[in-house]
Order: sequence, then C-alpha cells, then structure tokens
Amino acid sequence: MSPIQAIQRLWHEKAAEGRLPALADFSIDDLRPWMGRLILVDILPDGNLFYRVHGTKLAEQLGQELTGKYLTDLADLQLRAAIRSEYALVAARRAPMVFRRRRHYGNRGSYDTERIVLPLSHGGNSVDQALSLADWLPETLKPALAAPTPIGSLIA
Repeated sequence: MSPIQAIQRLWHEKAAEGRLPALADFSIDDLRPWMGRLILVDILPDGNLFYRVHGTKLAEQLGQELTGKYLTDLADLQLRAAIRSEYALVAARRAPMVFRRRRHYGNRGSYDTERIVLPLSHGGNSVDQALSLADWLPETLKPALAAPTPIGSLIA
C-alpha cells in the first residue's frame, strides 16, 4: 500500500457516520510515518490558507518554508492559484482527493508531485482544516501530466 493509500485509509477509519474527522482524532503515532511530508492548514472563510505545519522535506523541495504563513505568502503565483483551487474543491466535496502535477524547480530539476488532501472539521460538518501528504518523485520515475488532475478516492 502506498503512503497516500495508507493515510487515506486512516482518514476513513477516523471518519464516522458521515462526520468529518478532526485533527484531534489523529495521534502523533498515527501520523509519524509521514512526518516531514505532511501539511496542516486552516481553511479561512475568504479561501486563504494558513499553514500550521509545512513539512520540512516539502519546504526543502519547494525552497520556501510556509509554517506559520499564509498561502498568499507563497512566491509562486501559479502554484498559489492551483493550491487554492484544490483545497476549495476538497472543502466543497467534503472528501479526500488526490492531485498530481509537474513542478519545475530551476537547477534542482523537475518533479511530478502526488498529493492527497484530507478534509478536517472541528464540528464534524464544515471543512475548516485540511491535512495533506505529498510524494515528490523525480521525473524519470513517472510520466509528466499536463495539468493538476484530481484522481479521486484510491480506496473504498
């Protein structure tokens, strides 16, 4: 099972009877296998995101640390718009989604990214946070995808 499939399975275990899980439903031990590649954001009413946690491995790859910052602080405007629309889609659907995209990092090369975004809720109904896990693969390992592509649920 891939890391993305494993965290999606965990999310489904924490969701009960149509209720969205809250961050408090997950223990540190639950999330330990993916430390460094996790993102936790607050989804603000205006659609902006506040990064409570931006994994260290992701920050190294991106070249920008976002912990304690807003999505609007992200330097790459194209990436900012894509991320905002992905989180809005997950919030509207109230369900996990997986996105893939090709990213270019100057002299560090190009990578395909695959990221699952898991909706969270303090009250069980409206999405006000999201937990995300990203995999970054060298371009030689996966074919390029033309645009961010939601690929839906990986497990039942």
